[in-house]
Amino acid sequence: MSKAASARIYRIGDLARTSGIRVENIRYYERVGLMPQPRRSAGNYRLYASAERERLAFIQRCRSLDMSLDDVRRLIALRETPARSCQEVDQLLDERIAYVGTRIAALEELRGELRALRARCGPRRSDPHCAILNELSQGLSTELDASPKQLKASRAPCHLQRQYSGVINATLGSPDHVDVKSRLHRECTLRDPKPLTSAPYLSAHMD
Repeated sequence: MSKAASARIYRIGDLARTSGIRVENIRYYERVGLMPQPRRSAGNYRLYASAERERLAFIQRCRSLDMSLDDVRRLIALRETPARSCQEVDQLLDERIAYVGTRIAALEELRGELRALRARCGPRRSDPHCAILNELSQGLSTELDASPKQLKASRAPCHLQRQYSGVINATLGSPDHVDVKSRLHRECTLRDPKPLTSAPYLSAHMD
């Protein structure tokens, strides 16, 4: 990096444009402590140096690997203290790899169910009723006839929703709130037979 580039000062709009990260996300990272509080100009504009831009790029790279804010925070701390052993970094990555493996297995199971459902409707259909829609409709009448108590029990939140309900509430107002809820919903609908003991991307807001 040239001396001129390293001395460059960015306003938040410039930083957003050069990094590809939205202004509201940069502000959120400041609120949760991933980014330091910026200096202010005489006109009260946020001012960022090249060091902050580099940190933002590091955060962006970690987030592109689906790491939680908590994971990113740990990695930033390790990055800023190079004397510490990289064993913690190895452990964090091992946890992520194991988690991704669990998700892949659950997605493979989901793909199998979808393929089985698709196979119910062959290329030559003599039945005027769609077999797939009929299959998806099975059980609806039972649910409609169920008592309020039975219906409440059948719709009880999965273990992840119960475990991380506070996390979801904690993200209200953050750019990641909708993303967290959608990810959690997907995990609960994958019907993974083995409860996940940790969901790294949820541990931060976590994220």
